[in-house]
Amino acid sequence: MTSKLVIEDFEIAFDHTLTFDQMVKAGNYKYKDPEIREDRFPVPSSKTGRIPAKIVSFGRPMGDEEGNNEVNFALGGMGLRRADTLETLTFGLQHLSLPQGYWVISGAFLERPGTHGRGFLGIYHGRRAVRKLGTCWVGSPLLRQWPPETYFLAVPK
Repeated sequence: MTSKLVIEDFEIAFDHTLTFDQMVKAGNYKYKDPEIREDRFPVPSSKTGRIPAKIVSFGRPMGDEEGNNEVNFALGGMGLRRADTLETLTFGLQHLSLPQGYWVISGAFLERPGTHGRGFLGIYHGRRAVRKLGTCWVGSPLLRQWPPETYFLAVPK
């Protein structure tokens, strides 16, 4: 299987006048997972200015479990880390056009006892511009690795 690294460059400009709910609303999502709430995905308030961001796809399945975190290791080797909640929500409201038909996954996640996995905050930009803000679960018996067509939102370390 041949893998193909894909990187697209963006910029994120922080606006501290918006609340969590206002950022979600401004993202123009047709669907929002009810689990995506500020108490589950806390937003740090200490970021200002602008930062570069990248959407990265490795073009191959990637492990994302404790002890097998290929995603963080690969991004770290590029001087990057996965975006947090504030970076993801800000990105989502500023960049309304993303690769169609794919999830863009952040580093923010929640865990449910007994599920054996993590629900990562993600933005889906579907065909006909249908946007979703959801949780994508990996590390469970159903999904041990991210599929090759998964994109990750990353920022400099």
